[in-house]
Amino acid sequence: MAGPKRRRDRKPTKAIKKVKDPWGNEQQVKTTVSGADAAVVGGRFISGVFVASNTKLVGVDLTDADLRGCQMFLCDLRGAHLLGANLERVDVHGSDLRMCDLRDAQLDRANLAECDAREALFEGASLRLCNLEKTDFRGADLYGCVLCDARVGRARFEGAHLEEADLSDANLLGATYD
Repeated sequence: MAGPKRRRDRKPTKAIKKVKDPWGNEQQVKTTVSGADAAVVGGRFISGVFVASNTKLVGVDLTDADLRGCQMFLCDLRGAHLLGANLERVDVHGSDLRMCDLRDAQLDRANLAECDAREALFEGASLRLCNLEKTDFRGADLYGCVLCDARVGRARFEGAHLEEADLSDANLLGATYD
């Protein structure tokens, strides 16, 4: 079984960073997150794996980023843009994912247990074999999501859009929905 890809094997991740010009005006600049630059988004690399636990990443733009195997648990990712990102085997348990854009993201085998994903966009995302236990999906858009074999016990789906979602063989014990 192969572990997560090491940082040197992947293209650098892009992120948006806010900087001030010499006149004090704030601007958003796209930056590459690699090596020492990981501090741009509040993380660091340990043995080639990006780690950003208990970090504030509100509104960060990581569209199409390759973050396989990253450890980003207990992070504040409210409003983050992870559209089309590869988040396979990522650990974001206990994180705040409210209003996150995860459309078409790959989240297979990820750990999203106990996350607050209210009003997040998961349309077309793949969440196969994910741990989603006790996650709050109230008002989230899960249209067309693949949740095959996922553990969603005690998750909350009230008001969530689950049309066309594939919940084949998912463990729904204790999940609530309307």
